[in-house]
Amino acid sequence: MAADALAAARDAAERYARLHVARVLLRTGIDRFRKEQQGPLLRAAGRHFALLTGGRYQRLIVDYDVTDHPVLVAIRDIGTECPVEALSEGARDQLYLALRVAAVQAYAAQTEPLPFIADDLLVHFDDTRAAAAIAMLAELGRTAQVILFTHHDHIAALAERQDGVGIQILPPISNYAAAMPVNA
Repeated sequence: MAADALAAARDAAERYARLHVARVLLRTGIDRFRKEQQGPLLRAAGRHFALLTGGRYQRLIVDYDVTDHPVLVAIRDIGTECPVEALSEGARDQLYLALRVAAVQAYAAQTEPLPFIADDLLVHFDDTRAAAAIAMLAELGRTAQVILFTHHDHIAALAERQDGVGIQILPPISNYAAAMPVNA
């Protein structure tokens, strides 16, 4: 009887070991496949994000949470992972811009590009990162029309210093609104 119990325990342990090894191998294969399949859009967004953050973040990856839902993660210059919710507001704005520009570029590569219109999207950027964003938008301007509205003089000055960027200063809207007749 003890010999039978020992044999059953040995069989169960061997089965558990095989299943555990299979699970580890399967998980490793799935992780490798996911990393290889993170397409050009994510790679382009990662390059843009690295540029916009002055190299503080090197790239972007898609990871999976405990429920196996995909989550976007930034990889710091020191190699550690940073979930999007841990980014500063400015870094999240830069991430959003990096993703948008990568998406517009991918779309423009397949069809007639639409204009890229943005209103004060550099408000949380310091001058160094704003200049990098303007350079990135100037590059995007080679394939799509880029229109950036701002009421910040320093952003206009940064854009004016960028090669290939044309700026147009418009009169304040308040002058226009003051000239509008008021219906009584």
